[in-house]
Order: sequence, then structure tokens, then C-alpha cells
Amino acid sequence: MRHKFFLFLSLMVIALSAKASLPNKIEGKTFLFRVADIQNKDNPNANQIFVMHFRKDTYTYEAVSNQKINQGQYTYKVLDQDNGIALISCHEMNENVKTDYTLLLNTENDKSGLYIYKQNQGIIGPQKRLNFSYYTILENLN
Repeated sequence: MRHKFFLFLSLMVIALSAKASLPNKIEGKTFLFRVADIQNKDNPNANQIFVMHFRKDTYTYEAVSNQKINQGQYTYKVLDQDNGIALISCHEMNENVKTDYTLLLNTENDKSGLYIYKQNQGIIGPQKRLNFSYYTILENLN
């Protein structure tokens, strides 16, 4: 619980100091996500790196450690451009198991920042989990 309070406090500081802008859409963008924190039951993907390619309403992502590729559908919404906050909602099927999660982005600059990952259900347990990580928007690699 203590690390979640620290996370909240960190995001508030970043939000208050953010002058960076988010893209109006992420179609055609490639993101590099690095999962932070230590490995535990709530963060089984700690220290993993994922590359996500966003197309119109769909995405593919690759886990760099094992080259496993998944795909799904997403929605993207800028929640507060002035404070650099946006939400990506993702839905996919993995081995006939529905996975739903959100990525709450908070910019540090125009190309990177922090995000909060919240899984509502999925193939990797626990079903509901929350952690934070870092992202970088790569130049159009698609």
C-alpha cells in the first residue's frame, strides 16, 4: 500500500509540472513500455519490456524477453491535455481467456512518461492488479 501512495504522490508532482503534450491519436505510433518495481504477485511482469504498435482501433505487442506477440483492440482518450494525462483501454484474447486492462499515461515530455497499468481480468494472475511503469513513444517504426 505504501508504494501505491508513493506512486500517487509521484504522479501528482509530475501532473502539476507537466508542460508536455500528448498525441491526439496513437494510430501509427509505436510505444516501448518498461515495467517497473520489483517482481511480486501483483507485478509478475516486473522488469519486462514490451513494444506496442497501434493501428486504427487495433494493436499488436511483443514481449521482448520471449518474442510472444499478442494483439487486440483499444480505445485512446486524452483526459487532460494541460496536465498530460491520457487513457488507453485494451481488450484481447489470450489462449481463449479474455484480457482487459488500461494504461493511464502521464507525460514527462512529448515522448515519454509514466503509466499506471490496471488489469481487470486476464490470463496472467492475479486477475485484478495494479502497477506502474515507464513508456517511450518511438518514432514511427511501423
